[in-house]
Amino acid sequence: MKNEEYQTIKLILKGLIEGQTRGEWSHLDELFYSLPESIETETPSRRFQPPTMEEVASHLNSMDVIDAQQEAEKFWNFYEAKGWMIGKNKMKSWKSAIKTWKFPVRGKRAFII
Repeated sequence: MKNEEYQTIKLILKGLIEGQTRGEWSHLDELFYSLPESIETETPSRRFQPPTMEEVASHLNSMDVIDAQQEAEKFWNFYEAKGWMIGKNKMKSWKSAIKTWKFPVRGKRAFII
């Protein structure tokens, strides 16, 4: 639940309490005044964070890509120049985007697609 939703619920609850006689809604009154002023979200921000070139290289190394550092630079420079956009949309996951690139793989003649 977002803090804005929480504040809306508090306002609705307060309106219900004030619109009724205190005796009928005393349990809601107590509930309302026991609620904290706001809530803290425990989930981390899901906003996209561009990777560092080292993170990309490390990921490519784990995929057994030949010359992972050079391939990481190509990938990172390409999306850095585009503002980490895919078309008109902001990138959501660089690890998903990297799966669409072709890279030479160690011990195989094929490329990773």
